[in-house]
Amino acid sequence: MMRLIILVAHVYGCVVYSGRLQKPIHIEFTAGAANDKCMKETGNSKNIDVSDGGVQCADIGNVKSGCITGDSYWTLSYTGNDTHSGSIQVKFGKPVGKDAYVDIKKDGRGTTICTTKTECSYQEKIQWPHKERQPLYFIFYPEHHAAQMAIKMDSPHEDDKHERLEL
Repeated sequence: MMRLIILVAHVYGCVVYSGRLQKPIHIEFTAGAANDKCMKETGNSKNIDVSDGGVQCADIGNVKSGCITGDSYWTLSYTGNDTHSGSIQVKFGKPVGKDAYVDIKKDGRGTTICTTKTECSYQEKIQWPHKERQPLYFIFYPEHHAAQMAIKMDSPHEDDKHERLEL
């Protein structure tokens, strides 16, 4: 008999700017996308206005996966009125006899997942006991992403573009 395993995470969408901003930036977080799969709850889209540097977050709410066959996929994206934007798609899973996990599948450069609001080093996968509701902070770095895109656009050679983006 197949058993449906429900995984729950409380999600926050976050952006990091390096210092105090000259004028506030309006950020719109969009929870879920058309290509999501096997999600019972996808959280709520939220907006925040950012004027200070550091980690600034919006409470997206509970994201609940559950699929008898296969893994669950979920997307979080953001758009700022400063022309920055990005998205991340993750896979939720729970192998038999192991902890639940969230694993980055598609992400914009300069995006990570942390278990606290404090910035953490890049993590591709986070695990937790499947019966717990795990807080997950999806942290986007708009300035980092913009710098990477500028390098890509400035390079006259295709090979340079690829090499410089991989740094």
